[in-house]
Amino acid sequence: MKKFSKIVIASALVLLACVGSTAYSQEFEGKTITILVGFNPGGGTDTSARLLNKYLSKHISGNPNVIVQNMSGAAGIRALNYAYERARPDGMTVLFAPISLLVPLLGEPGIRYELDKFDVVGGLRSGPVMQFARQDIAPVELQSSAQILSAEGIRLGGIRTSSSLDIMPRLAIDSLGLEHKYITGYSSENTVRNAIQSSEINMFGGTFAGYRSAVVSTLIEPGIVAPLWQFPYRDANGNYPRSEFAPEIPTFMQGYESLKGEAPSGEYWQALKLALDLRSVADNMLLAPPETEPQALAELRSGFAKAVVDPDMITDVTAVLGYFYEVVPNDYISQRFSEMTDVDQAALAFLKQYIAEAE
Repeated sequence: MKKFSKIVIASALVLLACVGSTAYSQEFEGKTITILVGFNPGGGTDTSARLLNKYLSKHISGNPNVIVQNMSGAAGIRALNYAYERARPDGMTVLFAPISLLVPLLGEPGIRYELDKFDVVGGLRSGPVMQFARQDIAPVELQSSAQILSAEGIRLGGIRTSSSLDIMPRLAIDSLGLEHKYITGYSSENTVRNAIQSSEINMFGGTFAGYRSAVVSTLIEPGIVAPLWQFPYRDANGNYPRSEFAPEIPTFMQGYESLKGEAPSGEYWQALKLALDLRSVADNMLLAPPETEPQALAELRSGFAKAVVDPDMITDVTAVLGYFYEVVPNDYISQRFSEMTDVDQAALAFLKQYIAEAE
């Protein structure tokens, strides 16, 4: 997976700023732009959107009011469908979403959107998916992933069978041969965290933003859970290095090799690798409805590009998350959208069956 330098982003910013039409400021002045978030308040996506909104207001010409509206349902699909089908393409409604290119390929019921038809405003990588377990998981007092093979009575919680936060942790423990009960249908990361706090579940996967903004302070520091491993992005050479945001936590691949004495392999691993590869684009994207008015889209892109290099935004985000995002160029996102069908079809067929069996 490519690593995008600050020089590349700065160059993109200059181009976007030149494209943006200052004359369009009159259209945004005094107006309200709504950022739709397809999850309840308190999760990693919601937190990231609320860290972004005031800086969009600052940097979009005319300084419109920018608000976040939560539209939870179907693990974000409801908001995606709304933005695709019903939101007016006038620049007043955008969607902030954790996009996985895998979900449309799975033929998920209820999906009516086409990712490549959205207009990309901007993309962020906010860190790897994380997997955690309660420290009191029987029969050991869990301190590290090296002890997980001894765990009994695993109850893995999730949001939706096709969510990356469900798929990756499930495939990981299945590839390790760990028996478990899978409990899904929680409405958000926040409700999953509540369930692990009450011992309703004892293992879960979460976003890195959620990890930094909530899991560390409410679950790790009190000694309730321990991180097992991270599911990293693929780099340009096809490798899966530890995220620089969490160098102290092993990747799943490193954890597997430590536990089993060999690299992961087999159908579960091939399916997990597919899920990792399709997430390695930009896990949080700001999208405008299809065919958004060109001048409005240019202003939104210019405002986003300026916001993500604003020192005040960088300070605010770092204060909450402990790090700042990696910004991904729009043309790269659009290119990856167009390549969605060029995947391992055998792994995709296995994954479809795997998800169907869990429903």
